[in-house]
Amino acid sequence: PTPECTLATDCASGVCTGGACQVATCVDGVQNASETGVDCGGSCKKCGVGVGCTLNEDCSSRRCAQSVCIELGVQGDECADVSECSAAFQCVPLGDKKICTTACTGTCAADFVCLRGYCSPLTYCDDPDGDGYGTGPGCTGSTCDLCAADAACVELDDFSFGCVCKEGFEGDGFACEDYDECAFGTDDCAESAACTNTQGGFECACEPGYEGDGKSCKDLNECATGADDCDARAQCTNLEGGFFCACPAGSTDASEGLGKVCTGVDECAEGIDDCHANAECTDQMNGFTCACKPGYIDGSGSPGRACVDQNECTSGTSTCDPLATCTNLDGSFSCACPPGKMDVNGDGSVCSDTDNCAGAACAQGATCRNSNSAPGGFVCICPAGYEGDGTTCTEIDECARDLDICDEDLATCTNTPGSFTCACDAGYLDVRGNGSLCANINECATGTDNCDPAATCRDTPGSFTCTCPPGLVGDGVSCALPTSCLALLQAQPATSSGIFSVDTGTGGPQTVYCDMSVDGGGWTFLKADNGTAISAAAAEVFCANRAMQLFIPRSKLHLQLAYSVATNANIGPGGDPNYLRILGIYPNAAGATCLSRAFKSGTPGCAWRASDDGDFYVSERTDITEPNGDNAPGASMYYSWRPGAIVDYYNDIPAPGYTSRYFMCDVADRK
Repeated sequence: PTPECTLATDCASGVCTGGACQVATCVDGVQNASETGVDCGGSCKKCGVGVGCTLNEDCSSRRCAQSVCIELGVQGDECADVSECSAAFQCVPLGDKKICTTACTGTCAADFVCLRGYCSPLTYCDDPDGDGYGTGPGCTGSTCDLCAADAACVELDDFSFGCVCKEGFEGDGFACEDYDECAFGTDDCAESAACTNTQGGFECACEPGYEGDGKSCKDLNECATGADDCDARAQCTNLEGGFFCACPAGSTDASEGLGKVCTGVDECAEGIDDCHANAECTDQMNGFTCACKPGYIDGSGSPGRACVDQNECTSGTSTCDPLATCTNLDGSFSCACPPGKMDVNGDGSVCSDTDNCAGAACAQGATCRNSNSAPGGFVCICPAGYEGDGTTCTEIDECARDLDICDEDLATCTNTPGSFTCACDAGYLDVRGNGSLCANINECATGTDNCDPAATCRDTPGSFTCTCPPGLVGDGVSCALPTSCLALLQAQPATSSGIFSVDTGTGGPQTVYCDMSVDGGGWTFLKADNGTAISAAAAEVFCANRAMQLFIPRSKLHLQLAYSVATNANIGPGGDPNYLRILGIYPNAAGATCLSRAFKSGTPGCAWRASDDGDFYVSERTDITEPNGDNAPGASMYYSWRPGAIVDYYNDIPAPGYTSRYFMCDVADRK
């Protein structure tokens, strides 16, 4: 009979013995059946290093690479579990992979760096989700050069790295824009200086009224240097950052109280006229006139410049009775009735043998005078301020009949028995002392305002206004720090986002960042670096000592805003996503879960709540199987973030929960 085989190649097993094909075995010295190497692999014993393989299970080292069994993993090799690593190494998660490496406290082999307690390759850079965002210490290396020119590669979290914009810039690190220090209030310009933003920085320049380099500014004395624009006749008064002009008394300020244009100077009131001492000076719109007083006459060609006494007795201008004796006086005269004659008027003007006024029926207060031509030989004369025939006198209301001399627009006329009074309105100066001329009082310049020392005083006709400066709230009479960013926004709606001080009433003034635009604005952020890691409960105490609470994100936009604040190094005390590592969100009861659900308020079956029972928002993701219930009411979670406020992972553990040296406080006025 013909043999079954003559060569090994004639058989499927590759073994031909005695002319017959043999069944493949694990000791036939031929690679056959399921073997991946000679008599090893597949259903046979494990293959040694250097022998061919198909699966990790074919190799005694459990490591098959490029169809060859290789040695157990050394530092930097990828692994599935610790069985694939040499005894000296551990299998540690690195991003979305695992590597064989060792624990470290600071020193690693060449080309490795100690990160989060383990040695990691300097060249590691990965883009697991294909979105162009690399992670790892090599994110600025030649194979993963993703950071913007104005950014640096920094560590974000456990074996997680990313790009952060350099100082003076802001963005996600992959695109950086200039950070406006002036708008955010992080410049160091003097309070009396203007800040101008530049690319990656800023410049300071002293405001008008001040001089200096912008970092330090002092008041410029415009009055002393002649830099004021007061009217030549006005008084210049230097003020902090400016000056004040005041027209002289008796003049009219044609520049609405600014002292820039002074008209109608009252030379008489100022004493700059040239009238004689015995003359009356009368102010005119553009000058003055002089007239000799009664009892004096001009002794020169210029009226009122040289006034000499007039002898009324010799000139016949006296009013003495013909029977009276006239005596000349300086500027006047006197009359005296002769003995035996009655001085009817008491001034020698009428001398009579009979007093016809005895028993005359004059009105009360009226004056009776003898008169030979009048019926009964007397007349009754009503007193000044009254009218009538003397027997009946009626008071005259000068105010109602416009017979007063009060300033028409700025004074109040009050009728009095037989006369009237004028009183300048509040906020106006009585120039002549009788209410006939009233001038605006600049309370701001004279210091008679009641504005808060920090407020700005502005003069108005007859009054003034007080306005609190940006950053303070109140009616101007009293200015104080706002209790929160929302209170500041409500008091000053035009306020831009930036760094401000608030006083919640507990713990003293606090420096916070206020956002005035996102979701209506008014968000308060207080960043805290405790130095050492503390639990959420301890952080709540820290915040409560300032009448605040541990930060709670209210919406997706609020969370994105909080991440931007947390990672912004220009908002003290530094920039780090771990400011959002712990949040004021807790389980409703022991064992509360929210696994595989959107972690936010209102999600059915999510038994977690914000500390103030308001809204909270962490993520819409439904692929995170936490919190899984290993918690108690006092427990808190750990939150890990990707750039852009995208939650990477969170996990709950029993009380006191996870800890962090960084956290943020907010005010519960926007739930």
